Amino acid sequence: MVFTKERIVMGSEKKGFRYADREAQIQRTNRFMVVGYIIYYLMALIIVWISGFRGFHSFLYCGILTVTMVVSWIIPMILYARNKKSPKIKYYAFAGLMLSSFFLAWAFNGYYVRFMAGLPLVGCILFFDKKFAAISSVLFTALNLIVNVVRELGAQPYPNGTFMDQLTATLAIAVMMALVYLTTRLGSQFNRD
Repeated sequence: MVFTKERIVMGSEKKGFRYADREAQIQRTNRFMVVGYIIYYLMALIIVWISGFRGFHSFLYCGILTVTMVVSWIIPMILYARNKKSPKIKYYAFAGLMLSSFFLAWAFNGYYVRFMAGLPLVGCILFFDKKFAAISSVLFTALNLIVNVVRELGAQPYPNGTFMDQLTATLAIAVMMALVYLTTRLGSQFNRD
């Protein structure tokens, strides 16, 4: 009996393995990712507008953040609606995440907001894309480090000497992103085998 890729996939569909095909995996992961980003952006918008109503940020700044986040979540939704199997959606979603993460990290002293921004990237492990995991991990960590250093060097210093706390949080984010990369790499190996 000869097992070709087509025969294995056909046999898998008969047995109920809906995601044995790579395109089916990408389509399902894209859907999962888009939903994850929507949940993240809704949570972030709640935090932004609570800070606005409490007087921590102007309504103009809250509006700018809102527009940035809405555009950042609409673009992946449109791309998903056009082509559910496109492996490029994750890059557009990540670009929006980087932009909104920059504004959030700049505006908020609480580092829980920066950790929260990394959560959608955890869901991207399911793409089993080592290149994307490496790029997103390095860029997300660098963004957090750059915001910390630029703010502390004079643009908008952290209150009461909490700079070391912010750097420690950035180190924890770097560890989290390294785990995302390593998990993606291991998952990719499992999926390939």
